[in-house]
Amino acid sequence: MPEAALSSLYAIVLAAGGSARFGNQPKQLVDIGSETLLGRAIRNALEICPLRVYTVLGYCSKDIIKIARSSTTHIVSNHDWQSGIASSIRAGIAALPRSANAVMITLCDQAKISADDLRLLADAWHAAPDQICAAAYGDTHGVPAIFPRSTFSQLRSLHGDSGAKSILQHMPDIKTVEIANAVFDLNTPEDLAKLAE
Repeated sequence: MPEAALSSLYAIVLAAGGSARFGNQPKQLVDIGSETLLGRAIRNALEICPLRVYTVLGYCSKDIIKIARSSTTHIVSNHDWQSGIASSIRAGIAALPRSANAVMITLCDQAKISADDLRLLADAWHAAPDQICAAAYGDTHGVPAIFPRSTFSQLRSLHGDSGAKSILQHMPDIKTVEIANAVFDLNTPEDLAKLAE
């Protein structure tokens, strides 16, 4: 898809959460091949939205920010990250410029998501830019997902641990794209071992 067609699409990488189930280190800094989990998520998003990626940091941000600063992502600080994922979505949406007509929300810990997966999503959204376009996996759908500006107020109204999926579950006419890789979340050392297999 031509870059001009995507120029109003921005991306938010949610990477503010704690790593309570992972152990003594932030999972954002875990090595996945030749890069960190966070570095991979940012790189994938930048391939779709060059210079239009906003990465939300919170937990251990003083350590994690070094990875974000090594890329061209915009860094968003969420000082309220402990209140739940909704605060990170609100912070990301608040940081977007007025030129953002849609936003792709991605999770740092969806370690199997690739740039090709995000490109499929962006292509499907471009065919119907007024609709939400979400990843379908298993028997559900969720993020990564693209939300048009008309839904930004709903994203800003989220609270606690209610993420974008809570909006997707109640919206009609959602376009979906089969992305099997979206089913995998890296939350525990066991998950990391499975990823390495």
